[in-house]
Amino acid sequence: MPISEKYFDKLKREGAPIESTVVLAEDIYSIACNPSVPDELIGRMQKGLDKVIADGTQARLFEKYGIATDQQQ
Repeated sequence: MPISEKYFDKLKREGAPIESTVVLAEDIYSIACNPSVPDELIGRMQKGLDKVIADGTQARLFEKYGIATDQQQ
């Protein structure tokens, strides 16, 4: 059954009889913008992302929803 690494680790910690066999995919999270989006707006979006990474909000959300954290950016 395909699941995230984070969820796999959670199940293992809880004692579930589960084992890993193959990695199906690795994800990099990003947002695509239309070329007409002003650079200033993209800069504000990046600053907002940098803030939620720095203050730990992104990590908490990833943990809450079982998203692997090895690719956080």
